[in-house]
Amino acid sequence: MGGLKGLCDESNYYPQIQKDLDRVKFRTNVSQSYLNELKEMALEQNTYVNHLIEFGLKEVLNEKVIEIPENTKPKDRVQYKSTYDKNY
Repeated sequence: MGGLKGLCDESNYYPQIQKDLDRVKFRTNVSQSYLNELKEMALEQNTYVNHLIEFGLKEVLNEKVIEIPENTKPKDRVQYKSTYDKNY
């Protein structure tokens, strides 16, 4: 039985499990109007909203300083749930 350990690894049978292990779930609040714009962009670019958000998040995190102005919370906030690549 000990020799079967590698063969019985779930990721051998279900490759999507390994993909899911490389993703981190998150949730945030985002403006519904911005989300609608992202949906349109995603359709135009034949991609997904979460891919656009992930790309944007990487760009923001690459900045040396992140400044967030006070009192800039949009009034039309909704909760948004997605995943991002934890290996970034």
